[in-house]
Amino acid sequence: MFAALSEIEQGAHATSGSNNRGARSLFRNRDETATETLQERRRQARLERQQSRREEAMVRRRAILEATMEAEEQFNNRQPRNEERQAKMYRKWKNKRGWSLNFCYPEWMCDVPANLKEKWYVIARPAGTRCLLYAKGGWTSCRKQNGVLCDEFYSLLPGGSERSYRGRATTVLDCVYNDETETYYVFSILKWGPMELYDKNATFREFFMTKFQEVNCGEYSDHNERLIKPLPYFPCTAEHLQMCYNWSEYPIDGFYFLHRDGLYETGEASPLILRWKDQKTSPWFIDSDNGQQSNTVEVCRLRVCENGDCTTLDNVSLFQLDENTRSSHNMFPEQIAKFAIEHFDETTRNANLRFLKPCNVRTLPDCLSRIEFQCRARKGRHVVFNDILAVLMANAKTLAEIEDELISEFFQNLEFGPNTRQQEMQTEENITNVNMDTMDISNFNFGYRPEIPTMEDEDMVEDNTVNSNTTTNHIPLNFTSNVNVDAMLENRV
Repeated sequence: MFAALSEIEQGAHATSGSNNRGARSLFRNRDETATETLQERRRQARLERQQSRREEAMVRRRAILEATMEAEEQFNNRQPRNEERQAKMYRKWKNKRGWSLNFCYPEWMCDVPANLKEKWYVIARPAGTRCLLYAKGGWTSCRKQNGVLCDEFYSLLPGGSERSYRGRATTVLDCVYNDETETYYVFSILKWGPMELYDKNATFREFFMTKFQEVNCGEYSDHNERLIKPLPYFPCTAEHLQMCYNWSEYPIDGFYFLHRDGLYETGEASPLILRWKDQKTSPWFIDSDNGQQSNTVEVCRLRVCENGDCTTLDNVSLFQLDENTRSSHNMFPEQIAKFAIEHFDETTRNANLRFLKPCNVRTLPDCLSRIEFQCRARKGRHVVFNDILAVLMANAKTLAEIEDELISEFFQNLEFGPNTRQQEMQTEENITNVNMDTMDISNFNFGYRPEIPTMEDEDMVEDNTVNSNTTTNHIPLNFTSNVNVDAMLENRV
């Protein structure tokens, strides 16, 4: 029995030992499992972190994609805005060009007219900016050739201030403003009150300059804040030309030559108005874009038409601009472009040009004579002062003889054409052949239309006659139905 008990105890101890080893192994496994779990957690955390980074990267890429799509959409939507902006620029440019078309532009003197002494005036052109004075509604405004508003003030011009404002009085003057003298020098009167002078010749416009004697625009006052003076017109004689060449009343920039019969044709380059200058009479005999030094490269401005033709102010085509260049610079029709002149043939007037850039400030192109004048000036083959003086000295007529011829020509032009007398005789013959029996009195107007009274009119006349008997100052009316219209017409005639 005791042996059996001992065997059981030994088995129990063996079992407990094995259990203890199992327990120790289980504990060891628990530690190892716990260690792996921490690593697993770290791995899981890293995976989760990588996943979150991926999501963040996806969010960033999604944001970049959305931003790219939005930018593309804005770019697509920007095209109409660009077109609208381009249309706005074109409207603004067209409005400025409308002001530019109010001027008459001179051609440049490339040859001296043979009748310079008999038919032309000479004017010493002031140095400064050419502008348009517009007086209306009690206010005077000044605009440059490109339409930019540069000054507003009161003046004693008709319609230019409260003192000179009468009804719808309006004044339009072509002027040159000089900064040194702070004066507007009037080159031509275009409108004075109700009278327009666009279709009047230079002789009449020169005579109309005497209107400035009626207004005191040459002195400062509360109603005249700027000095406005007319430019003197001189007959083109050798004495007057020499006097203008040594002009000292104001700084000059060359001469204007005006044909006596020339009209003021707006928006065009007129060969009846010539401009000339040289090194003595102009600070910029060779053109200057910056106002500090002459241009090293000769340039010109031309109008770019829809078909690509680049023309001058007098519609002479000198260059062909391709469509790709026009579209790349977003050029609208009739925009002005700047070209470099590499060669100009003075005989054939063919030019070799190179496109530079569009001009957003200029509204009208250069005339062909200006391009030729500048090319001649650079080569020293331009018209010099002695050439003009030689033409005047070759004419032996005196100023008195020229004035007598002009007066005689004026009275000859008073006739209404060469067939005036024949037309008068034909008119008298037509009047003689008129048949009074078949004549329709509705075709004639003698100041009144006799009307045959009706019965109602007779009753009204009778009433008026009765009432008129009671009034001593009223003359009774005695109308009858038997009115002799022919007799009335004969008496009226």
